[in-house]
Amino acid sequence: MTPLAHAPVAWLTGLSGAGKTTISDLVSAGLRARDVPHEVLDGDVMRTFLTPDLGFSKEDRFRNVRRVAYVARGIRERPRRAFGGRAPGGARGQGV
Repeated sequence: MTPLAHAPVAWLTGLSGAGKTTISDLVSAGLRARDVPHEVLDGDVMRTFLTPDLGFSKEDRFRNVRRVAYVARGIRERPRRAFGGRAPGGARGQGV
C-alpha cells in the first residue's frame, strides 16, 4: 500500500439516532479487514473528552465542529510511519 501525503477524511453528519455510529462502525470494520490504517472520531466521545465545556447553542456547536476538525486535520496530516503504518486504537477515538 502506498502511503498518502494526506489521508482522505469522511465526516458523517446527521440527527441524533440517524445511524452515523452504526455506519462508521461498519466502514471501520471493512477498513480494518483490509488492513487500511484509519481512525474513527465518534462525536459523543469527542464531546465528552474534547469539548465537555460546550453546550448545544449555535455558537457552541460551531466551536465543537472547529475543534473536531482540528483533531481530524492533525490525524490526516500525521506521518504514517509514526504508527508503523497503522493508526492506533482503530475504533471510536480510542487512539486519540
